[in-house]
Amino acid sequence: MAHALPTAPAVLRNTALDREAVWQARVDLAACFRAASRMGLHEGICNHLSAMVPGSDTLFLVNPYGWGFGEVTASRLLVCDFAGNVVAGVGVPEVTAFHIHARLHLRLPRARAAFHTHMPNATALAMLDGPPLAWAGQTALKFYGRTVVDDDYNGLAHDTAEGDRIAASMGDADVAFMRNQAGVRMPDVNEDFVAIAKREGWYSEELMERIATTGSVKHAEVPAKWQAVFNTANNISPDYHIRMQAAFQQHCDSAISKTTNFSHAATLDDVRAIYEMAYEAKCKGVTVYRDGSRDNQVLSTGATTDAAAKRDGGDAKAEAALKRENGELQGTIAELHNELERAQKALFSAEAESASRRAKRSRPDVLRGTTIRKDTPLGVMFVNITEDEKGQPFELFLNLGKAGGSAMADAEAIGRLVSLALRSGIPLMEVHRQLRGISSDRAVGLGPNKVLSMPDAVGMALEQWWREKQGVQQDLLHSNAQSQVSPVSSLTPPQPLASVVPTSRPPQGAEQMQAEGFSSHGEVFMGTCPDCGSQLEFAEGCVKCHVCGFSECG
Repeated sequence: MAHALPTAPAVLRNTALDREAVWQARVDLAACFRAASRMGLHEGICNHLSAMVPGSDTLFLVNPYGWGFGEVTASRLLVCDFAGNVVAGVGVPEVTAFHIHARLHLRLPRARAAFHTHMPNATALAMLDGPPLAWAGQTALKFYGRTVVDDDYNGLAHDTAEGDRIAASMGDADVAFMRNQAGVRMPDVNEDFVAIAKREGWYSEELMERIATTGSVKHAEVPAKWQAVFNTANNISPDYHIRMQAAFQQHCDSAISKTTNFSHAATLDDVRAIYEMAYEAKCKGVTVYRDGSRDNQVLSTGATTDAAAKRDGGDAKAEAALKRENGELQGTIAELHNELERAQKALFSAEAESASRRAKRSRPDVLRGTTIRKDTPLGVMFVNITEDEKGQPFELFLNLGKAGGSAMADAEAIGRLVSLALRSGIPLMEVHRQLRGISSDRAVGLGPNKVLSMPDAVGMALEQWWREKQGVQQDLLHSNAQSQVSPVSSLTPPQPLASVVPTSRPPQGAEQMQAEGFSSHGEVFMGTCPDCGSQLEFAEGCVKCHVCGFSECG
């Protein structure tokens, strides 16, 4: 019986949900309702379909209380949150719709849509003993490994506990058959047998239940002649199974396939005897199946289930409880993971909003700074870091000595970008982490003083300034030979030290090498050889490779 969720009816309009993607989701879900109605996959107003709102992990669409599947339209669908609040729409959801669907979506984030239907054929399958589906054809195999049977129906879902239990029972499955929703199971008995029993007056529901449970018609109420006619496979002795197969095999060249059914109590010797008998009877093959030897079998009886329970020594219930507990833990993990994702999205949104509001600080007239000398692969570089009135880094100016050309342009670009970052509130060490470790085809220094590139030298200078501000000794980074620090004070805005006066003519050849900090009196690393990949060196006025003989001078 349907019940409305005990909350005030809502007539809400949420403009944030007027996006095209949300409306398309409404249209698609309403189409599913109409299609299900045309195929008879509903029952009154007690069934529900739901789908998560696109772009949201906390809101879902569901049909309102009081409307049948064929009456649901896109505009009539409700948008609810996991707390039972109607965010958009007219009316309230049905109570079981909320407690089942909200918990499914909350605890199983992968379930972006959930359909709860009372399909006639599926309901009948759920009322049968044994697995509802036999993997006997391609249509059934489409669902192989995707189904689960819920045997623990606890009545109408009037609270979140039943919804959580259903979500836990799903595990990794996509389709759940819920048993006992009608409070009964339907025994599967031969239709002709039932008709004869009714015609002769010895039919009863209790007798049908016993036959379904035992898998045999050997009961006092059943006349002897009908016991002989409606004999079942388990009542036929294994040797007669082989004799029937041999009778057919005698007149057929092809192999005859027939299963020899054993009871659950069969032994290895019983099976061996049948194989030997089939060989002596000139059968070309034999199939043996022991009842209850597999967890799921196409045809089973209550006796099969009882035997399996005895075989497991009661472990079946313990295993079921363990699976249920495992499902609940997985649901909790999924819920926590979902909450973590929502928190991360909220954090990213907050950071993006903060970044959009961040503005560059205005520059005061007077700044105090520190200049650090660093050797780089492109020559000696002076790094000037200025501070604001609170002692925080404010700007960065770079002077690359006599480098000139593109190298000086790169240095000025780095200085401007670092200054923009510092004036916009980016932490100094975040800038350091981006620059430190950038390598090039040239390097200078050894050990902790090794400089891989000009940006790497800037990162080292930033780290040195920060450590000295923190009062940390810099035995490894501080070297009298390579690093000299001197305070600089300016009463007027300092001009970027990156500005250099161009020479009358750009340096050429060896002069270019000397201008970039490379001595012509020694051998200096100049990158990699285009022929063999070894190190190039500037020696005797030319760039050479001492491995393969490559020379830029010809």
